[in-house]
Amino acid sequence: MGRGCVLLYPGSTYGRALFFEEEIHDHFIEACSNTMRLSMAANRVGLILLFVLCGACFSEPEGDVDGCPAGTTFDADSDRCIDDQSSSDDAGFGQTDANNSGSSIHDDTGSVAGSDDAGSNNFGPSGDDVGTGGNDDDTGQQPDTGATTDTGSNGDTDSGSGGGEEDTGPTDPCDGVTCGSNAHCDNGTCYCNDNYQGDPEQECFSVSSCGTDGCDDGQWCDSGQCVCKWGFTASGTGCERDAAPDPTQRSEAEVCSAWNDIPDSFGLQTWQDEPQDQCDWGVLHPEYHNGAMTKLNVYRWLIGMEAADSSQAMRDATQACATFHAAEGGALDHYPSEDTTCYTPEGYDGAASSNLAGGSSAMSAIDLWLSSLGHRRWMLNPTLQNTAFGSHSGYVCLYVTQTGFTDTADFYAYPSPGYFPRSAIVGQWMVTSSSWGLNDNVDVEVTRVSDNESLTVQVGTYYWADMSRPASLVFQPAGVTSGETYEVRLSNLTGSQDERSYEVTLVDC
Repeated sequence: MGRGCVLLYPGSTYGRALFFEEEIHDHFIEACSNTMRLSMAANRVGLILLFVLCGACFSEPEGDVDGCPAGTTFDADSDRCIDDQSSSDDAGFGQTDANNSGSSIHDDTGSVAGSDDAGSNNFGPSGDDVGTGGNDDDTGQQPDTGATTDTGSNGDTDSGSGGGEEDTGPTDPCDGVTCGSNAHCDNGTCYCNDNYQGDPEQECFSVSSCGTDGCDDGQWCDSGQCVCKWGFTASGTGCERDAAPDPTQRSEAEVCSAWNDIPDSFGLQTWQDEPQDQCDWGVLHPEYHNGAMTKLNVYRWLIGMEAADSSQAMRDATQACATFHAAEGGALDHYPSEDTTCYTPEGYDGAASSNLAGGSSAMSAIDLWLSSLGHRRWMLNPTLQNTAFGSHSGYVCLYVTQTGFTDTADFYAYPSPGYFPRSAIVGQWMVTSSSWGLNDNVDVEVTRVSDNESLTVQVGTYYWADMSRPASLVFQPAGVTSGETYEVRLSNLTGSQDERSYEVTLVDC
């Protein structure tokens, strides 16, 4: 009995496994041992792939007829070996399977096409869907298990290699998530539908239920009902602004309660009506705008100022301001030219009258402005009466020039006298007063009361009164901690009283 080699010849429509006696093809291969030779010629559109597998030499099985294994018969019509016990249409080894639509052009990063393909020696590159192998049990060969489910191409079904399992795609993070009425799931989290607000896990209410004209002054639309904003109290059918508080008369519990009223910005829904193009202002969701207003007014309350309200005209101006900044995507501009992308008169008014920030949410921008003393003076201006936030794609505008309150307090301090949250201090300390005689030669001392230890203090910039804002002086004491009371003493003031002082107790809320 002679020895033979396998010559695998994938044709344009089928492949054949032929058995050659050593002596028949000695002219082609000198000795059939553990070597392999690979020849390539044109197949399909001019390319024929020829694999000569000399390493697969074997002893020819008994009963082999016409080059076919035992139990099979060569069929001249189909030009291949067929199973004696079956008349099914076997796609055959190397046969192009009807389900194979990917062929060699699909880079299937989830397959293992370069692995040993269950008795067929697949020489495709690892990760490349080479398109060989059939789903049927090819006579004389093991089932093609050389390809796995495609898990590396965004859930595409592996259509280039037979024998694989159907790819069902990635798991939907919303599977098993149940949202409330008028809400939907997005990436595993529930959100109220457009023009709805409330608790998306329970029930969302139509914003229109607050009326076509929205809510009155001092109110915002919460879960379909007009309710008082933070710093306002219900009175009759409306809401009235609370009087300016005296910081020295508040308990620690009251201070911490107010500080903890600031909502978590990550849980706020941004849009009521999402912009449809780059110049569309969109409409901020009421809870997003109210969240930023609440944070601003808590800071104003902490230092003894009245809450600011907002108007629709200011909201339009600041939203237009944020929109053209987002469209431009460049530097912040208080005075845009008319050829600015998405320019509008409202946007110009908003930019010229606002604190501006980029790369931030509305609530995060408040912290940025607190650390910038010029911007802080606008936000914590005791005469500021109305304001509004605009926000679009990381750009934020805060209207700060609409004043109306009368400055009646002797002074304001940041942090204020009495209890003050340690985590509410952003940047330098500040004193603001129209009557203390602040100037650029003032001396500042800060003493820890518990041990009468004087702290190192760096006195910063003095800001004179301008544009409705009282004069201010900033300074920075070193080494302050929660749970301690500090006395702040200012001397060398202008006027009849040369020295002023107050005490601050820092607390963790």
